[in-house]
Amino acid sequence: MTLVLTELSKFGVAMAADSAVTFPGGRVYIGAQKLLPVYKLNAGIAVWGQGEIGNEDADIWLQKFIDNKTENNMSLWNFAELLADGLNKAFSGVIKERMGVHVAGFDKKQGIFGPVFYHIHNGHYHLEYSNGSIKQISDEPHGNPPIREFRAHEDCAPKLYSDNDSHLTRNGDFSVFAILKDKIEPIIKEVSLLTGLKFPYPLDLARRGEYLRFWVDTIVSVYRLSNKRIRILPQPATAGDASIGGPVTVLTISESGIESFYTK
Repeated sequence: MTLVLTELSKFGVAMAADSAVTFPGGRVYIGAQKLLPVYKLNAGIAVWGQGEIGNEDADIWLQKFIDNKTENNMSLWNFAELLADGLNKAFSGVIKERMGVHVAGFDKKQGIFGPVFYHIHNGHYHLEYSNGSIKQISDEPHGNPPIREFRAHEDCAPKLYSDNDSHLTRNGDFSVFAILKDKIEPIIKEVSLLTGLKFPYPLDLARRGEYLRFWVDTIVSVYRLSNKRIRILPQPATAGDASIGGPVTVLTISESGIESFYTK
């Protein structure tokens, strides 16, 4: 399972991802690099969904694509389109599960240079929950179609963000995260008003990256202490859990370029 988060704000781009991959048949690997920097473009990509691309681990396939296909003079949008084409060629047929790649960084369009988010996927959905139930709502125009080819989508074009404006995208197994975040953030604001506690603090790009890591790490801990950690097949304890898990990777990008990239 996977949880990847990408946030655009006035500070720039912050991304975070866990490192657990559950393969068909129950094999679980802790230590996958789901979030990768694209240094030539001062950008980042994060993969969610299937753990394999073209009979190769997804992170290895993506790193090879970055190394072999990225050119210094290409726009981030051109990179996203090229990556979508590469994914379609790698699968060369029916894609069995929903899968996608976050592509984020800075790009220029209509005279505006700012944070951007391009989403490559083969169909996905969002969650709506009310009255004690969760519903999966397809984002496709005709409901919930069969898995289709990969396409690059310009979810967030370049713009200048204000103090109270940001855009967060979450993918993978994000239902627990979505519910907890919606419930806990208002409580944090109330605590702040009552006690003067500032969280996260200070207000800068590095702290936004750490805030996303806090959330992924929180969900990792919730899953580790829940029935979600049950493995599909018996494995050694070192194999990890069949859930969101493992160390969390963070990538932050400012207008000047990649500011940080680390796993802990």
